[in-house]
Amino acid sequence: MKTFKTAFLLALIAVLGVIFIWEPLFAAAKYGDAIIKKGSMTVVRGGRTKRYRGVNRSVRIEENDLIRVRSRSRVLLKTREKADLTLGSNSVFHVKKWRKKGKTGFARSLFGRFRASITSLFGGRSVNVKTASATIGVKGTRYLVQVTNRGGTMLVVQENIVGLQGQSGPEVNVGENQISITININPATPAVEVPRAVANQISGEQWLDSPPANSAGAGNFVGEAGLVQAGIITEDQLNEGKGTGDFETGPEVFDPSEVFELPETLFDPNAGSDAIQRGRVRLSF
Repeated sequence: MKTFKTAFLLALIAVLGVIFIWEPLFAAAKYGDAIIKKGSMTVVRGGRTKRYRGVNRSVRIEENDLIRVRSRSRVLLKTREKADLTLGSNSVFHVKKWRKKGKTGFARSLFGRFRASITSLFGGRSVNVKTASATIGVKGTRYLVQVTNRGGTMLVVQENIVGLQGQSGPEVNVGENQISITININPATPAVEVPRAVANQISGEQWLDSPPANSAGAGNFVGEAGLVQAGIITEDQLNEGKGTGDFETGPEVFDPSEVFELPETLFDPNAGSDAIQRGRVRLSF
């Protein structure tokens, strides 16, 4: 009997050992840790949704996780590349592998605003970020990004140089205190000095807080009047990015929302979200 008990215990230990050894192999790879600085966040993983709250609570983030920062909240995402991404209220961030024009990455900003601080990348890695209309390639710098609910992307660089590339056109090098914007499938605008009106609005911490993705203001860039006055972008281009207004195309006038009904082959299949591309953002999780 003693021999039987011993054999049973050894077999049980072996089975448990296999379970604990193999379990991590079936789990998704870790991408980083999300630390809740204020409020709460929602994480969608494998079709399941879980909400987390609690100041300074740290949550493991895995590849393919979808993060939604809740209203009046702030989350610090510390990535495995040793980069710090501060995600503002109502931001939506997806950790999913992408490849575009020679760049690869896992970070996708689907909507909202974030601040990046990338000063000590591990092993010489770079942190490339994808939006529905642009790729942001960076290695060792600080910058701010806003992504509208139709995928329009605004990049403001605070330190060093960051590359911004739209769905078409070449990559634009954006230097310190410069700004560039992408809308729809258009190239990134030339890098120019940040207009004072825009600089004033993004100087405080509250700039990180976006309106809800389904709200009327979710398609607006920060400081639009200043962007137009500085000649960075036109009113028509801004309206195009919001899917509002009428635009001349030869003898016809068409609704710019039709831009998002063109064949899928005209769009980047690795863009963050088809819903974002098509301007039909409906976030219920």
